[in-house]
Amino acid sequence: MSATAIGYKMLSHTLGLLRKKKATGKLLLEQGEQRWQLYFYRGDLVYATGGWHRSKRWYRAIGQHCRNFQVDLRDFEAGELWEYQLLQKGIADSEMSLQQAKAIIHTSVCEVFFSLIGQSGLRREWHSSKKYVSKIIPSLLLSSTEVEKILYSTEQMWQKWTAMGLWMVEPEQAPLLNLSPELAQNRFSSDSLLTLAKVFNGENTLWDIAFQKKQCVTVTTRALQNYI
Repeated sequence: MSATAIGYKMLSHTLGLLRKKKATGKLLLEQGEQRWQLYFYRGDLVYATGGWHRSKRWYRAIGQHCRNFQVDLRDFEAGELWEYQLLQKGIADSEMSLQQAKAIIHTSVCEVFFSLIGQSGLRREWHSSKKYVSKIIPSLLLSSTEVEKILYSTEQMWQKWTAMGLWMVEPEQAPLLNLSPELAQNRFSSDSLLTLAKVFNGENTLWDIAFQKKQCVTVTTRALQNYI
């Protein structure tokens, strides 16, 4: 069984159990040094976060769905689930609509699911507690139907990803373009090479580049196939 099938099956099964039990608390998932957190309230999904670049994911989601909402994370006293705290603040201060907040949650969950689907041997740990999800906004909860749709669409995206031969690459990685002078001279104009070098600079993750180009991450990453 492939890593994709294992990750998808594990996640779908776990989400189904928590939904059936109407669980409230936090699901911690770990793989090596990476950690992800999924928060639930009575079986519905509140938020998903974690991974290598949590702050980058937040800024991308804000830039996509609510660009006018500006918060400098360096000045923010962050709690455990600080993204949700900021959504609550944005709604309370009328700087963000409920629709925008839910779109941000949807985008974040999709990215986290993509990372999880590609993992095998994830360690799971459940923490049953209401302290993780205080002051819930009911209209922002993702129902079982919504979560199933996100999980299915994300798995379809992962299938395209692996079909492109990118199963060893993760979108949270930040590629660095490192071409030999001979290869650059033979295959690229200097302008094209300079453009690529600015994008693939070792700081932008593949998610970041896709956001900048307003493309699906699978489309953006096709540009890497010649270099991998």
